[in-house]
Amino acid sequence: MNNPIDPNWTIANDKLSVHVGINTRLWICRQDKTIPILIMLGREHTQIFLKEKCWPAIPKGQHYYKSGKRCIPIEFNSPGIYGIAVESMPKPQKKKR
Repeated sequence: MNNPIDPNWTIANDKLSVHVGINTRLWICRQDKTIPILIMLGREHTQIFLKEKCWPAIPKGQHYYKSGKRCIPIEFNSPGIYGIAVESMPKPQKKKR
């Protein structure tokens, strides 16, 4: 990752709003010219996300976070994750004609 996260951004900010934390990480992916492929939430941040969405529990089935035209899958209660993590891959190179 070329650009570090803003030094003023802390895990406490993620606890205030998980949606803002996810959007911040998606913004970082755009700055690094990568494509987000998976959003992973730890246990505590899963609970905060559910409260923000007014869901009583994690619904069954696969869930997606809509970001513009792209829908990114979300993994709730991800083992080994504390906070929010976004897995990404480099954008494919466009073929020159």
